[in-house]
Amino acid sequence: MFTIEAFLGALTLEPAGDDRYRASNIPSEHNVVFGGQLLAQSVMAGLAGQEAKTVKTIHTVFARAASPEAPLDITVERMHGGRSVASSTVTISQGDQICTRSLVLLSADEADVIRHADTPRSSSSPDDAGDIRRSGAWEVGIVGAVDINDPELVGPPELDVWVRFVGAPNDPATDQALVAYSTDGFLIGTAMRPHKGVGQAQAH
Repeated sequence: MFTIEAFLGALTLEPAGDDRYRASNIPSEHNVVFGGQLLAQSVMAGLAGQEAKTVKTIHTVFARAASPEAPLDITVERMHGGRSVASSTVTISQGDQICTRSLVLLSADEADVIRHADTPRSSSSPDDAGDIRRSGAWEVGIVGAVDINDPELVGPPELDVWVRFVGAPNDPATDQALVAYSTDGFLIGTAMRPHKGVGQAQAH
């Protein structure tokens, strides 16, 4: 069961030098660090020293699995830091092995010059999620009771998921990190939905 303290502890980066940090892990049942945790920590590392900005995009390469038994070493390389935009490369390692490398683009909140958005494909609400799966502080509801672990279930590569972290602070950086954490549990299963006989249950 995940406590909000465990989530926040993993998102707390301990300084270990100039643009270097050390971070702990949330316990994992698969004996590897959950990829969403590494995404969330990369968000927090990209924001370090950029408090007036928010993460616009993050692109991450998962090079190898990380062990939950050892702390993580995080290095931030600041490529650009302007008044309105900034960019950093965040590398997470254990020992001499790189686990992930992320390109993080950040921006300051400014008035729109133009605005465009596609019409949402779904107008679902948390009330449509049905049964809520609770893992301590992490609550997940999937609209339509779709079981992404069932390799025989076929559907479009779309999934409406509502998540909540009970007790999380009202903090934009933490919000972004926790949303990033949540995505990892659903991306592969959603992409596999059109393909009968393959699914997330076959992972690990």
